[in-house]
Amino acid sequence: METLILTNKKGNPLRILYNIIVIVLLAFWLYVLIEQLTNLEGFKTGISRQPLPVFLILVTIYLLPVLELFIIISLMFIKLHKIGLFLSVILMTAFTIYVGTAILGLWNQVPCTCGSVIKGISWKQHFFFNLFFLVLSVLGYYFKTKLRHNNAGGSVIEGLSAKRHNI
Repeated sequence: METLILTNKKGNPLRILYNIIVIVLLAFWLYVLIEQLTNLEGFKTGISRQPLPVFLILVTIYLLPVLELFIIISLMFIKLHKIGLFLSVILMTAFTIYVGTAILGLWNQVPCTCGSVIKGISWKQHFFFNLFFLVLSVLGYYFKTKLRHNNAGGSVIEGLSAKRHNI
């Protein structure tokens, strides 16, 4: 099974950009998960202070790290990239909406449960930080689809199965 980076035999700029996006997202999600796990009590405390129903807080505490780990694993294997990128889009959309509602002042006080780097920035900066990673996730998903579509109509290499001629 091929891992992480797609081969770049033809120097396709789209493929190069795609590989960079996957690596950046992989590093981002790995950092996020490590921050949560190394400060597990702080993470749980921060989540429990959110203006959410209790059942949603409990689900978030346990589901979020599992989803982040699944994204990391998915981004490590080419055949799972599309799933990892899709989940990255979903989580970054949720995080960006959450920060956007904090900026709009929908709650009186909203604690930030983010890691050390993000903790020191304003909500507006946090919004653009999240938006950046949301755009990367969307672009990665789009490029993955486009690269796969381009290969589907491409030439067939004689003697190789269709399974081996994949992205």
